[in-house]
Amino acid sequence: MEVIDINKKVFSKTNEFEVREDVIVPDVKPDIVNIIDGSGIAYAYKIEKIDGKLKLDGNIEAYISYLSVDGGTRGIQTTINFVDFVEDRKINGDSIEKYDIEIVKVEAKVLNERKLSLNFTLKISYEIYQKQQIEFCNDFNNIEGIQKQEKNININSLIGIGLSKASLKEDIKVDDIDNISEILKVNISLSKSECKISYNKVLAKAEANVNIMYITEDERISKVEANLPVMSFIEITDVKEGNICEVQYQVRNVLVKANNSENHSITCQIEFEIICEVSEQKQLNIVSDLYSLQSNVEFTSRDIEIDSLNEQNDGHLVKIDENIEIEDLKRILDVDTRSKIIKNTISGENSNIEGEVELKIYYEVSSKNGLNVKIVNIPFITKTSKLENINISENNREFDSQDNHLIFRNELILNDENNMKQRISVIENVEEKEMDNRDDSSMVVYFVKPNDSIWKIAKNFRVTMDSIVSVNNLDNPDLIYPGDKLYIVR
Repeated sequence: MEVIDINKKVFSKTNEFEVREDVIVPDVKPDIVNIIDGSGIAYAYKIEKIDGKLKLDGNIEAYISYLSVDGGTRGIQTTINFVDFVEDRKINGDSIEKYDIEIVKVEAKVLNERKLSLNFTLKISYEIYQKQQIEFCNDFNNIEGIQKQEKNININSLIGIGLSKASLKEDIKVDDIDNISEILKVNISLSKSECKISYNKVLAKAEANVNIMYITEDERISKVEANLPVMSFIEITDVKEGNICEVQYQVRNVLVKANNSENHSITCQIEFEIICEVSEQKQLNIVSDLYSLQSNVEFTSRDIEIDSLNEQNDGHLVKIDENIEIEDLKRILDVDTRSKIIKNTISGENSNIEGEVELKIYYEVSSKNGLNVKIVNIPFITKTSKLENINISENNREFDSQDNHLIFRNELILNDENNMKQRISVIENVEEKEMDNRDDSSMVVYFVKPNDSIWKIAKNFRVTMDSIVSVNNLDNPDLIYPGDKLYIVR
């Protein structure tokens, strides 16, 4: 009996909903004329699981920039709460949840000069996993005359899953001439994720890339970027060097605020929850079908989905190179991007993909100080080998300005999220019975039918595949076609 452990996905669901809140302009800030931009960071600060239900409590750290009555750019920073639920009988206290929170859309409207309405559209994608042990038969040498259909595969066998928390607190220095008035926008991303294994512990390391746009007391707009280390030890029993680690970081809390003017810095506090999944590489010889020349063999089988270690495709590359005109451009402050697939037409073994990259361009113009925002959608069309569940990642994103133009370059990597999954059939509950009386030796002329294979034909007539190949002088047993004549000797 062969045994492997897997982290099986038992449930997935995506919820999309709106979070609305009205915000009062603080007394120390001037009246609103119109909204320039709205953005935010959405995260879960608490997750509760009871049988059949998962509850997610979250925050949106919202950043609103507006044109004030005195003609300047001002900012409002506020925290908005939200709650979301998913229900399924497979959810329990031992489940492992993975989720992704995306802000799909931000709408900010002026209700009056002292009040605005915020509407965030959130999309939360949930995946629920449970550790399962899979047992299947793989040794049938005790059955006389056994014929097996088998395949060698490399898999990930789960060792364990560990959870940990990490937090960072840093004062990010800004230019000494900058006395910060307000935070206008914050972006947080992670890069350089790596793991090291030692003494039943996994050291998870990454960099938090923090990008902050702010306005100074003398109404200049500037930004600062910092790469901050994130590190945590995660204890997992039986982990050892050479194991495979998959780590996911989830933001659990964010606080970004300007320090007093003497410090010329911004305090950044971020808390993370880290999920670490450790697997061991195994090579298995999987028997998916069998029969015997001397007896009747009955069995049941079932399909399982496992992580495969077959060579992974590096993904399909899409290059974006765009020159965008911006009238009276003085300076590009930042560019946010969001990529999506609009249409995926599968034809045979190919995918014809239509997509779009949305650029949100933050800039200043020459005629006056102040923040401006321009949204540009860049379409792309590409053809690749078949992708069913497409994941988009960015690589080598860069931008620059020349004259009155933004020069934007980006590389998108398209991958199938299922390309490392393999569905295999495994055998269970084997029972050997005495064979019924069979005919004496004979020769049969057989004409190949659609969907036939040498294995199916050999099993049907209870002969070996080698005998069919030898008698019919087949150079390649995989190349047989409907209507071909085969001689079966038994």
